[in-house]
Amino acid sequence: MSRGEVNNDSRFRQRLLYEGIRYAKITPTDVDAFIDFRDRLYVFAEVKYKDKAIDLGQEIAIKRLVDSSHCPPKRHSIALHCRHDIDVGDVYLRDTRVIRCYYAGQWVAKNASFIDAVDALVNKFVPELKAEKNPAILEEGDAFDWSQCPF
Repeated sequence: MSRGEVNNDSRFRQRLLYEGIRYAKITPTDVDAFIDFRDRLYVFAEVKYKDKAIDLGQEIAIKRLVDSSHCPPKRHSIALHCRHDIDVGDVYLRDTRVIRCYYAGQWVAKNASFIDAVDALVNKFVPELKAEKNPAILEEGDAFDWSQCPF
């Protein structure tokens, strides 16, 4: 088995239900993906179908995760709000589109592939991984533009 693959397909497809867990208005939530790049860059990803918004409670939780783990220059944390339009079948995170990013206390609109966005972040904050990663990593000066993101 390769890293990044599902270990147990039947367990992966088993739903985890949050019914019966509520404290006032507080209920559990989840995050679709988390990548830790050597404790120097944390990338959280939430993927939604088409134009579905992130629910308010989940958005608050994601912002708090990012804000509480963001402590530059040691570590940068960012959340990527991604979308897909796959009606039936598996959704590959690598094929989703980043439509917003949350960094340093604010959301910024984006339009990039998940891979391009993460590669740009790795190049900026953990550049030694550039040589270790897959060939999708952008080279210096490539077209991906994070100018609207506050870093």
